[in-house]
This record gives sequence, structure tokens and C-alpha cells, in this order.
Amino acid sequence: MIVTDIEANTAKRCELKAKVETSPEGSSELFYRLPDEFTQSIHVSADPFIAALLILSMRLGETLTVDAPASPRLLRALPKIMAYYHNWDPKYKIIDVRTAKGRQESDSTSRANALFFSGGVDSFYALTRLTEQTADRNHLSHLIFVHGFDIRLNNNMLFEKSYAAVKDVASYYGKKLVLVSTNVREITDKYVSWYRCYGNGMASVALCGLFRNVYIASDVGPNERYLAFTSAHPDLDSLWSTDTTALIHYGEGISRVEKAKALANNPMAQKHLRVCMENRNGAYNCGRCSKCVRTMLALYMVGALSNFNFPTELTPELVKAINYSPDPSIILHTEQILHELQRRGEDQLANALSQALNKDLSYEKEIDALRSELMGIKKCFGYKVMRLYGSVIDQALPDGTRRGELKRRVLHRLRGSS
Repeated sequence: MIVTDIEANTAKRCELKAKVETSPEGSSELFYRLPDEFTQSIHVSADPFIAALLILSMRLGETLTVDAPASPRLLRALPKIMAYYHNWDPKYKIIDVRTAKGRQESDSTSRANALFFSGGVDSFYALTRLTEQTADRNHLSHLIFVHGFDIRLNNNMLFEKSYAAVKDVASYYGKKLVLVSTNVREITDKYVSWYRCYGNGMASVALCGLFRNVYIASDVGPNERYLAFTSAHPDLDSLWSTDTTALIHYGEGISRVEKAKALANNPMAQKHLRVCMENRNGAYNCGRCSKCVRTMLALYMVGALSNFNFPTELTPELVKAINYSPDPSIILHTEQILHELQRRGEDQLANALSQALNKDLSYEKEIDALRSELMGIKKCFGYKVMRLYGSVIDQALPDGTRRGELKRRVLHRLRGSS
């Protein structure tokens, strides 16, 4: 993989962009668009592009060549970063990374500190805890909201709702809001699932050079540090740091129920919490996907669910109908909630959640069949045709049917997965 033609601050906007060439797909443009106030802060550097494309290059087994100087500190950390991925999954190969010579580390010109903020449980929890620090320690000044991560660039309706919500949160807490737009997923999703690289996606934004310290809210719960893979991990995030920008993994070891308790009486969280990853029919929170229901369960256990923005009623039937991803971290989070329900004697909800977690394998066989169908289309006709086909069946198969729920789960996993 080769990254060339890196430019900072084009005539029309505050932007960092480059041409990316990959063996199977040819070339495409990768961009980061930033507020105009940062025009003097960004410069040509290999750092954001290394962070954005390293995992993809490892998955493809290709040397990553970036035609710009890189941070010596980041270059020294790359073997550890690659070892982390390779040890979890050998499909991610150890590769060579080549950059232009001539860069020396220097002190950061920025003294500002920022938190990535999506409006979810983890980032809301991190924001409240960082803000609760005493005045001499509370140095958080900015929130970073990225369009192009969980909200796709073409989803204007959901973006407008979410951006308005985040602006309200930033104003309430007295923080400056920084909107960054990037098409990094349009490149990485062709080969690697976003779950495998969202952490380095955030690192790539942080390394555009806007802030001295950048916080990444942890989703690693109690005793989970070495049990499940996550691309935003306490052992990994700080390795992306340079001498000018430090990345800080914040809030490790807190359970979903503990976080829900911390947010239970927060008026901004009650009004603007956004956890949904499916956004069915354009919903801010659909109230029916596994992530919505898990969050609803946690809020229910702290007696706060009725104060939050979910359109469905929490019932055993709703919980039982959920199809949970086999991803280990999701299973761990869900099992923590199950154990807490059982401890509290919430038998109906606990039984429903247990059944949802232990559905028979025939469902997984159906998932594998549809996955094979879509991957065959991708192999024969390419990624774009697979997505077109996925969109067609997404419209043709209604919600509430077994096949309809099946295709929704598989398409959500497959669009851009490796």
C-alpha cells in the first residue's frame, strides 16, 4: 500500500488528504476535513496515514509506504502495535512500514486537550468524570465529534440529529466542539471490519496534530483487559502517541451498570444518549438492536430507563428476540448484565436474556449461509455489487420476520468486514 500526494490546507478548506494505492482496488483519496480555526495547526505528516492504514496493510500483507516524514516515537512503537494485532489474530501479518526521512520530534504547539465524543455511554461517562475533576486538574477543553465513523458520510439525517445533540452537550459542559469529517471507512471497510480498526481510526484523527492530549473513552469492563480483542485498548492506545500528541485510554474497568448509574441523573445523557449502531428507519436509537437493549437493561437496573430516549418498552419478549453477536467483548458485557439481573432476582428478564445468548446453532448456520452468499458475490463481482445486493435485500425483507432480522444482522456485520 502506497500513500502519496499528501497535502495540507487546500485552497477551499482546512484539510489533510492523500492518494492511497492498494493492490486489489487501485487508488483512492483519503481525507480529514477540519474546522478552519486549525489551518495553522495541521501539516504534512505520515502519522495520521500510518494510523489509518496500518491494520489494513497488515490484513492485506502489504508493505505500507507513506511519502512523508513520520514521528520517530511512533515508528519505534509500530512493532508493538503490530505484535498486538498479530498475536490476537495471525491473519494480520507483520509488515514493513516505510516513510520519508528528515523529521525530528519537537514540543507540541498546542496545549489543548480533547475527548472523542460520540454521545454513547462510554464517552458520556468519560466526559462526566473528566469534568468532575477539581479545577486545577480539569484541563479538558474540547470534544471531538467525527462524521464518517459510526455515522456514514451519506447519512445526513442521522448526522444532523447527532451533531445538534453533541453541540448541546458541548455547550452545557463549556467545551469547544470540533467536527472532523473523514472517509477513512470507505477505504478500510473493503477489507477489515470497523470493529478491528476503530481505535486506530481515532488515532489517525488525533495525529492530525490538533491537541496535546486526546482521550479515548474505554469500553473495557472489569477483568476484560486480556479476555477480548478491542482496537481501542489500554495496552494499545498510548502506543499511537508522538512527542507532540499523547493518546490516553480513559475509564477502564467500569461495568456497564456502573456507567449507567453514573449517568442516571445526567440531564444531557437523558436527553441525548445515542448508542444505536443500526438506526433502523433513521431512528436516533431504534430500541430493538442488541446495543440498544443492552443499554436499556443497564439503565433499568439503576432505575433510570424511563428518563432516557428509547422508543420501545423493555419486555422479556424484546430481550429474548435479540440476536447477539458472537464477538467476545459483546458477550462479556451481556453476561455481566445477565449476572446482575440474576443477582437482583429479575427472573423474567434474566431468563429472556439467557435464552437470547444461548439460541440454537441453526440460526448461526443460517447466518453462515447468507454470509457465504454475500462473500461469493463480493469475490465474483466486487465490493460495490455486494453492497448493492445487500441494499436490495435490506429493502425487500421486512423487519420483524426471521429472515428480515437475519439479513439485518448479517449485513450489519458484513458491510466492509474482512
